[in-house]
Amino acid sequence: MRSFSLKQKNIIKKKFDFCILPEGILEECEKLFLFSLECANLNPSKSFVWRLHPTMNFDFVLKKIKVNKSKLPKNIILSKNNFLKDISNSKFCIYRGSTSVITAIQAGVYPIYLNNNEQINIDPIFDFKTWKTILNTSSEFNDFIKYSSKNVSKKTQSKFKAKKFGENYFQKMNTKNLIDELKN
Repeated sequence: MRSFSLKQKNIIKKKFDFCILPEGILEECEKLFLFSLECANLNPSKSFVWRLHPTMNFDFVLKKIKVNKSKLPKNIILSKNNFLKDISNSKFCIYRGSTSVITAIQAGVYPIYLNNNEQINIDPIFDFKTWKTILNTSSEFNDFIKYSSKNVSKKTQSKFKAKKFGENYFQKMNTKNLIDELKN
C-alpha cells in the first residue's frame, strides 16, 4: 500500500509552488516539462520542481526533448530529492498519467491535470472532481494563477475529501478473500 502522512509538527512553509510529476514515458516527460517551461517563463516568481520517474535520468530526457539544462530559467529546479520530500515541499502538482498524484493528494498537494487538448484522458483520478483543476494551455495556467490558486487553501472540506479519496485509492490486499475467490 502506498500512503503518505505528514505529522502536523513537521509542516513547514512550502518551498516549491509546482511539482511536475511525469510518468516514466519520454513523451509524457516532454509534454509536462515543455508545458511547465512555458509557464515558468511566463511566471518567473513561481517555482517549478521537475521530478522524474526512478527509471529515467535528466541528462537522457533533456537531451531527447532538446532542452538545454544550462538555459533553464532559475525558477525551474531539477530535483535531487526523494519523492516524498518534494511533495511535502510543494503547494501544487502538475501531472498526467502518473499515480504519484495520489500520494501528492494524501500530502495535501493540490492536483492540476494537464489535458493538453487531447481527446483521450489518461488521468488516474479522472472520476475525482472535488478538489482538482484541469488545464490545456499556458493561458489557462495563468488564469489559474490569477483567479483560482489563492482560493485553493479555503476549500478545506474539499481538501479533506481529497485526502480521504487518496487514502482509499490504494488499499491493502485481502489475501484471504482473494484465495477464497480463486478457489471457487
